[in-house]
Amino acid sequence: MPVSLKRLKFIAAQWCRDDPRVKTWELLNEEQRVRLLNLFPLQPGEIPLVTLLEAPSPLMISNHRLCWVTGAQAIELDLNQVTAIRPPDKKFDKLRLHTLIIKTNKSRQYSLELPPGSTCFTIWNLVLRFMRRGLGKSSS
Repeated sequence: MPVSLKRLKFIAAQWCRDDPRVKTWELLNEEQRVRLLNLFPLQPGEIPLVTLLEAPSPLMISNHRLCWVTGAQAIELDLNQVTAIRPPDKKFDKLRLHTLIIKTNKSRQYSLELPPGSTCFTIWNLVLRFMRRGLGKSSS
């Protein structure tokens, strides 16, 4: 079900409020924005919503994609293609959780490393709320 951009921004702001490392795009300064846009150039109609600069890998969630860097490789996933995001183990400690496994409808699996605790939990919840919401590239 499609969700309005206004609603996505509201959800992002609510979750970012609880974790100082996860920031909405509006809270970034110009230098931080440029740094992220050099890593993840925006596509037509794409609006960045959430960022994580202080991580093992920089991350951006837009109205279309989830983007992050692993090693020297930038990974960009259409949010409509994400079918699951979960911890690697069924039993996990929320405060120590730092890895999320992301599965796509193309049977691909990715590992996303994040700062442990509330930051990982915040990103996990944001992706859960944004995935398959009708705003990805495939719905344009």
